[in-house]
Amino acid sequence: MARMRPLLRVRARNFRSLRDVDVALQALNVLVGSNGSGKSNFLDLIHFLGDAVREDLRPALERRGGYERVRFRGDEKRGIEITIEARVTRHASNAARDVYTLRFQEDPVRRFVEAHHPQKTSVSLGLSTLPRLAPERGGEQVSKIAQLFSTFRVFDVNVNAARLPAPLRRGERLDSDASNLAPFLRKLAGDQETFSALVEDARAMIPGLVQIHFRSIGGAEEGVAVELEERGLQGRTSLADASDGSIRVLALLAMLYDPEPPQLTCAEEIDHGLHPYVFDRLVELLREASQRTQFLVVTHSPALVNRLNASELIVVERDQDTGATRMPAVDPEKVQRIEEKLAGKMGLGELWFSGTLGGNP
Repeated sequence: MARMRPLLRVRARNFRSLRDVDVALQALNVLVGSNGSGKSNFLDLIHFLGDAVREDLRPALERRGGYERVRFRGDEKRGIEITIEARVTRHASNAARDVYTLRFQEDPVRRFVEAHHPQKTSVSLGLSTLPRLAPERGGEQVSKIAQLFSTFRVFDVNVNAARLPAPLRRGERLDSDASNLAPFLRKLAGDQETFSALVEDARAMIPGLVQIHFRSIGGAEEGVAVELEERGLQGRTSLADASDGSIRVLALLAMLYDPEPPQLTCAEEIDHGLHPYVFDRLVELLREASQRTQFLVVTHSPALVNRLNASELIVVERDQDTGATRMPAVDPEKVQRIEEKLAGKMGLGELWFSGTLGGNP
């Protein structure tokens, strides 16, 4: 099965620390680099585009403290420019891509979007209206990219919320904070093959786990709670009493086994709370899930990076003189050559940690 890759390239100028970056994307993209290098700023760029489409440009800026907080502070003359190359319309391909550009300066009224497939279209209306543009104004093309960003998921688990029972009706789609973890797992349990595989992976990642059970909750509307059966313990452990690590594992697996995810999924610290001995399986699951959703994820773990292919790795670093992010800090083809030259001697994670690939303080 082909892997999911609707977003092919992102170019950004003057968005936070992204003064001038040009990043080619694969189905699975793992960002590595020191704290403050710009990894989170790149994910926020994607989040910003989603907010701009859902709510419009001004609210998206205000959510981040205003234009001056978002614009790269080392360049006071130029505005912000974001260009997306994608493959979302019917006739798009790697050779004939959908290209969309957003430019704006301090006054959010002065803005326009260009859609270059199959013809150039300029509009000067609120971004939230883009999905409803008429076909003659490029609406069919623009609405596809608007849909990509308006539906993407930034996965960030709220452990306290994920512990709680929730109404069954909330189980249709996994929330970005996993606050509906219980009903979503209950939905996945409806597919015996999928749920059995999820439980098997959970056993490997949560020591002592035997089975995942569900308990119905009565009241004004039917709800569901998750209970864990653990080896050597009598009774079951309510998710409310489970460890933070166990909840993070279940939420991560729910996201990776989601049969109908959004086209694009972003996640910080994808390996948070996981022991390195399960990293082989985590990378396998990410690759399998990338057949359904494109991933942009962050890690600081050399052990996880060791399991990646060169094409899946994006090294990020900050120029100490200008404060601008370099991304990728090293050409992917160079990473490939280094990996091949040192095959069997050093993994990608060791190369990154040693400073050979950049992205270190």
